[in-house]
Amino acid sequence: MFRYTLKEKIQNLSCEIFRDNQNEFLFFHGKTQKNQDYLLIFCNFFCNLEIWGDIIETSENEIKILNYQNDIARHAIIQTYSKVTQDFVLSDEYTVCLDNEPKTVCEDKLIPWAFCEAVNISNIKLARQYLSDELNTMLSDEHIKTFFGDFDEFKWNKYSLQENTICFLYGHREKTCKKFLFEISQNKISNISCLD
Repeated sequence: MFRYTLKEKIQNLSCEIFRDNQNEFLFFHGKTQKNQDYLLIFCNFFCNLEIWGDIIETSENEIKILNYQNDIARHAIIQTYSKVTQDFVLSDEYTVCLDNEPKTVCEDKLIPWAFCEAVNISNIKLARQYLSDELNTMLSDEHIKTFFGDFDEFKWNKYSLQENTICFLYGHREKTCKKFLFEISQNKISNISCLD
């Protein structure tokens, strides 16, 4: 007998058993209260993995998780966990577009947000579509990736009347904030400057 406390209420729980030469795996599938797929894996009476995502596909040796990013471009992140002896470890992670091509915007007020979403998931090709020709020739891919630093999240600047400013939040326990101004010319970002 063993006991495990779930982190939240899970509905429609079912169990699947896989065996290899030395190990027995129990896969518990269910749905979270937010209607996400849920998976809990035990191997030899120890919790091996507990994950949830928008779509989870499992086999004896591999688990794939798809999580929608709910962004303008309609991106999703796919993570692959592969079996290594008695553990499932993250072996791959990549971004896909749910449509053939990412959706883009041409509204001046949405361009900075769409650009930041693309940078956030490292889709530099899409981010470049929002930059002016001059910025595209000046900036390397690495510069675009690192320009904002290691941020946790970004939000519209609700506390200023200045248009096209986005706040980037840094730090886990104590948050710090930097405000960036995006200058738009002919539906492209012509300059980005830090206001702090």
